[in-house]
Amino acid sequence: MNLSNALAEFFQSLWNTRIESAERLQTFDIHAESSCVQFTLPNVHRFFTEDQPEFKSLTYKEFRQGLFNSPINERLKEIDAEIVITDNQRKVDLSSYAIQLRHPTTD
Repeated sequence: MNLSNALAEFFQSLWNTRIESAERLQTFDIHAESSCVQFTLPNVHRFFTEDQPEFKSLTYKEFRQGLFNSPINERLKEIDAEIVITDNQRKVDLSSYAIQLRHPTTD
């Protein structure tokens, strides 16, 4: 599988399995709740390279390049989710992000 598709599937899976995977995600300092998954790019890179054996040797630079060329947002839209910036530090490596619902329901 190419990196672009692997990343798109990974982020979709990260959202879909956030509750079941919360404890494991926490070991990578990725915080999962029912309403969102909060992360930084360096932490997601660490998790991705451990979770995806075929990309174990992927450098952080290659990971970032792959993100920008990946259909992640289109894949997340299919499940009504999106990636948003939650803490903009003016550098992508320092900023925090979250996957959340695009149209949250109110109870």
